[in-house]
Amino acid sequence: MVNYLNGQTSQYQNKLITAMALIEKADTLPSNLLIECIPKNDTAFSEFYHLTYHKYDTLVNLNSFYKLTDAFFSSAKSGRKEVYKYLLEMSMYVDGEYAESYYEDVESLINFNSYLFCEMYSMLDKSKKRKLIDYYNANCK
Repeated sequence: MVNYLNGQTSQYQNKLITAMALIEKADTLPSNLLIECIPKNDTAFSEFYHLTYHKYDTLVNLNSFYKLTDAFFSSAKSGRKEVYKYLLEMSMYVDGEYAESYYEDVESLINFNSYLFCEMYSMLDKSKKRKLIDYYNANCK
């Protein structure tokens, strides 16, 4: 797959494609691969979200993309703090259509266990809390 940003295949994209192929077959992923697939900066988020574009249909199944996203949130919901933290940090990068479902999923995490949300929020760097402050104020004070 070609990275639309620099014309080269990225290691991150290869991990995403591998993860989506695995999750399509088994509905589960190794923990380390799941964590590596969570976007951790703007570039990674762009690469992640661009897999939903029609031109990549031959490389990934769109259902696999949604299964991967569900796996992120299911893992966080089960109490995996490392996954939870990365998902909250992802708030800095999400936008557009994806942001709508992302924040619905964040609300679901909070409704499931607000204590864990508050704990994980308190561990975030100040710069990564900005887009989640309203959720914190509504559920943690």
